[in-house]
Formats: sequence, C-alpha cells, structure tokens
Amino acid sequence: MKNIRNILVTFVMVLALFMTGTAYANTITPKASTSFTVSSVSWNSSLTTAFSATTKQNCESIKVTSVVLQKKSGSTWSNNKTLTAPTKEATNTKVFKASADYSGKAGVGTYRLKVVFNADGVTVTSYSNEQTLN
Repeated sequence: MKNIRNILVTFVMVLALFMTGTAYANTITPKASTSFTVSSVSWNSSLTTAFSATTKQNCESIKVTSVVLQKKSGSTWSNNKTLTAPTKEATNTKVFKASADYSGKAGVGTYRLKVVFNADGVTVTSYSNEQTLN
C-alpha cells in the first residue's frame, strides 16, 4: 500500500512539474515587437547601392549601422573593408530606404555587401547580390 502511495505522489509531482513548465513556456513573449518583415541591399556593377527595410509596426528609428565589403575567395567570403553606412535615418515609420555610392571601394574580384539594419535596437543582417569586377 505504501508503495502505491509513493508511486501516486511521484506521478502527481511529475505531472505538476510538466504543467508548470508548459504554463511558463506559454507566457514567453518575443524580445521585441518591432521585428523586420523584409530587409534588402542590392548594388549594380558601378557599385551604386540601394538599402531597404520594412518593419511590422512603426519604429522610432530605422537605419543602417554597418556596411562591410566582403570578398570571395573560392567558395568563402571574408571581410575586406568597412564602408561608411548611409547617414539617413527613418523616424516614426515602418519603411526605410537609402542609397550610397561605393564606386572605387573595391578592386578586381567578386564582392558582396554585409549590411546590418537597426530598428529600435533590433538588428538584422542582410547580404547583397554579388558583383564580379574586372
């Protein structure tokens, strides 16, 4: 009889533990409510670059915080140099658009841009299309 009682008490405790864990997991909320729906960066062979980002809701600030020129060697990309990010900042909106001219910043080779967008402290990294320069 004592054995059955111990098994029953153990079962109830394990069941309570699982239910507590499930209830706790259901109350976790995302880190930020201003997540990106899309972000992109594209450039052409003259290295004129277009930046674009859209968030789910209005943000106090959307901007580019980092632009890194990456060079391809074989199948591996490596950071080549840090470029100046656009100074434009979108405020109280969901949409960010900017452009920059990086002509003369890359030599011969295959390159892409690694860009970090920031919306109210939430960041996302995007990569451009690649360009082969001769």
